[in-house]
Amino acid sequence: MGNFVITFCTQLLNFVFKGDNIHTLCEFNLLNQPFSERVVKLMKQENKIETSFLILTILTNVVRKSEKYYAAIRDFFTNFFNSILTYDSVLVNSRLCMFLGCYLDELFSKNKQFVDRSINYLFIILFKFNQFHGLSYQVSI
Repeated sequence: MGNFVITFCTQLLNFVFKGDNIHTLCEFNLLNQPFSERVVKLMKQENKIETSFLILTILTNVVRKSEKYYAAIRDFFTNFFNSILTYDSVLVNSRLCMFLGCYLDELFSKNKQFVDRSINYLFIILFKFNQFHGLSYQVSI
């Protein structure tokens, strides 16, 4: 079950950041199934992203057991890192902070640029305390 959920979430994130275009569904085998139709067509983009980050954060221990999962997540971040860090949503930023808290050391330890940019992003969020109290609190945990 973990394999399905992790693969589904990484495919959903890739789909959204590739443009959330229904015509690209054929690239994503799990998203191109009848059971996925509601998620793909009816969920808002923000909810697709934040839910995927939340699920991947919850399943950290399962992901840690497989290099295949790490590779899929690393590939996603390699392709869409700038878009992820600049996505304009407090909810997505909150989920991303949780995600980075769980994965930053392990996923990006060999890529100093990702680590530095991620830490810079977390500091920027932290110092928006007056604007987003909850989000700044999320970073500080």
